[in-house]
Amino acid sequence: MPAHDLSAVLTPGRVLTADDVFALSDLIEQPWRRRQRRLDARDSAIRAALGAFAPGLATAAPTELSRRLRRYLSGPEWAADRHGSIDPADPWRRRLYRIALANEGRPLSRETFGRIARGRRTPEL
Repeated sequence: MPAHDLSAVLTPGRVLTADDVFALSDLIEQPWRRRQRRLDARDSAIRAALGAFAPGLATAAPTELSRRLRRYLSGPEWAADRHGSIDPADPWRRRLYRIALANEGRPLSRETFGRIARGRRTPEL
């Protein structure tokens, strides 16, 4: 999420972009709502990535996605993409980028991917 200089954003006569509105809403929105929005975006990106696996890999998809995300975060791609201004062109790299961005650059376990695929965010008790 891009950082904004508020003086540049709030100049008279300037039309706000979607990114500007998003950044400004982050400043005034309640913290729990920001976190909820971030987690919803993360879960949506995860479901999209899991759906991109072949049907035969459905049971192995959470493990494979966890492995790919860890490799992406530890490699130079994440650092380059994070500082770039556009989403990566490669479809898988773009999926991993969106998950990593929404999860603040932290990896996720295969159990978490499995829970999110089943529509749950927290462990079952």
